[in-house]
Amino acid sequence: MYYFKKIKFEKIDVLIKLYKKQGKSKSEVLSLFTQEDNRLFVQTRFDEFDEMTVNEALALQNAEQRMIALTVFSPDEFIAEVNAELLDEQTISKRQTRWDETLRPYQVIYEDTYSLYKISAFELGLENISRASCIYFVKCRCTSTSKIYYLYVPESVAELGDAIEAIAWTYRFDGNPLNKEQYLNLIYTET
Repeated sequence: MYYFKKIKFEKIDVLIKLYKKQGKSKSEVLSLFTQEDNRLFVQTRFDEFDEMTVNEALALQNAEQRMIALTVFSPDEFIAEVNAELLDEQTISKRQTRWDETLRPYQVIYEDTYSLYKISAFELGLENISRASCIYFVKCRCTSTSKIYYLYVPESVAELGDAIEAIAWTYRFDGNPLNKEQYLNLIYTET
């Protein structure tokens, strides 16, 4: 048995592919093995293996293995490899007041882009698990940290084909999702 991030794998070749995806060199991977037969396998066969692909990770039968294998991919790599379809993209200009070191206010104007995507459940290997034929999500950037997030949205919202409507759905007021008009009013009030 072999372990990657505390998850058990049966095949060493899967681990090599994962380590290669992480950018580890042969010598780094060799340092992770102590048994001589494993070290010999890595030494002689390392160059035969390519990096793990998203489709290979999705094909792993064990759910824990799939989950941990997918952590080696950036969201953008994942989206590209599973052929996510861009349904809509919209940009909003925002203005915020910030303060400098001397506590003087100044204005910052920036653009915030939202992208609505669709992925086939088949591409994700979910065709036998999910009742939905497609999975929808909206891509957004946190304006304070600049991190990119991909947030699930239901088909009933996504079928409207509006990225702002999709991001609005992810916000709640009194337990209810916002609609596009409410979201834009909130954003413009905030700015």
